[in-house]
Amino acid sequence: MSVTVLADEVTQSWPTWARAAESIDRYELALTLLDATPDVDDDVTRAALLLQTGQPARALALLAAQGYGDLPDVAQAVWPDLVLGACRAAAGDTEAYRWLMACARRFDGAADGWRLCYLIAAAAAGGNDRATADQAWHALVTRYEIITPVTVAEFCAAQVAARDPYDAMAATTTLAGVVADLHVTAALERNPAPALRTASALRLRGDDAGARLLLHGVRRRIRSNAELDAALADLTPAAPMRRHRLLVVVLWCLAPLLFPLGIVGGLLVLASRLAWQRWVPIPGLNRTDSVVWRAFQSLSYDPHTDPAEPPAKDQTGYYGAAALLSLLFVALPLGGPTAAVVGFGRAGEVGTWLLLCLGIPALAFLGARQAHREMRARRHRRRREAEQRSRLSQARRCHCWQVPSTSGPFAVEYYRHHLHHEPLPMPSPVAASLGRCPTTGALWLAVDADDPARAVLLRGTPQAEPEPAPGMYL
Repeated sequence: MSVTVLADEVTQSWPTWARAAESIDRYELALTLLDATPDVDDDVTRAALLLQTGQPARALALLAAQGYGDLPDVAQAVWPDLVLGACRAAAGDTEAYRWLMACARRFDGAADGWRLCYLIAAAAAGGNDRATADQAWHALVTRYEIITPVTVAEFCAAQVAARDPYDAMAATTTLAGVVADLHVTAALERNPAPALRTASALRLRGDDAGARLLLHGVRRRIRSNAELDAALADLTPAAPMRRHRLLVVVLWCLAPLLFPLGIVGGLLVLASRLAWQRWVPIPGLNRTDSVVWRAFQSLSYDPHTDPAEPPAKDQTGYYGAAALLSLLFVALPLGGPTAAVVGFGRAGEVGTWLLLCLGIPALAFLGARQAHREMRARRHRRRREAEQRSRLSQARRCHCWQVPSTSGPFAVEYYRHHLHHEPLPMPSPVAASLGRCPTTGALWLAVDADDPARAVLLRGTPQAEPEPAPGMYL
């Protein structure tokens, strides 16, 4: 293919790539790609994208330049009018907001009703009607099954923000569910973007405590991650937390002073611990959120488990049973004959018995625990390997005739294993490369193709088919 033909195809594809970016809620990227083709008359789409990026004033100016300034009757509203109403509502116009919500009732049940949900979410957020915005995001995820990084982040943020402020158990259950959903969405230790985006959505709505709890819960199930650690540190009051930890250490150091009181001293230590956890909050958190924080603090990273699964149940009882069985059926039967063989008198017999009766059960306990961990690790490893094989198998197949865009780790694999690289024949407004489908000939724009957290593939405009020659019919 000549450079000129490829350049024409790229020029024709900029608007298509912009629409594909919009379909996965990459608003800034879509705006950048639209600006690459200023001759395309699509200012209504530009206005909708500006609204989603929090720029309703710029969107209104753009619409005014196209002659959109007054809202028609609800029965006559079309898409440009809906965008105009949403922009005005996001800018603080309460009358426009009421008009938009009336239109929502009219378009409820329409095939493209999901488009209006995006407008309502932006308008409600701009007008500080957070409850309605959350309902719109909930509808996009559950009713229309639109799963993008933006919808997932807003949906999860709404769940965290709605946690019960008085029931610690219910709040813990809510946070645990959201954390599990995020771990299912992505391998957060390698791609923390979903958790960071959800935390940012919580901070935008003023729920710094919720963002802190979310990141804390995510971090307890995975190994150290620099981005997550930095975000969590930014939300944590450092000096008060240091004082809190120091006070906890001092109190635990004083606890042995009560041991001479016997069982009474032990009960006093236990009562003091329970009272501390109930009445002394974590710095920066209220009492309910402090209980949630402490519940996640009891978890720890285990390389043998999958963080997307619930924490493994405590199997200490089974390990103890293995130790007891080894004592009854191994250590005790071997004690007498072994002591007789070893000799060294009474002291040798006692030492042999102690060594066997303590050592063998201890080894059985540790061996049972290690065997159980290895079994979980093998199951986790096999599942991950099966997922990787499935992803590679799908990436080698042609999906260009089905999907206009893809993102995340699958986009990286699809770009590497299915598309053929093409040179970019002109300057690009974004750092990107081109890929050609060997089956359909579709031209794809690859943005951040080597980064699983940010990779995006956008399908371009199909090449025009040549006109058939006269008389050549099948």
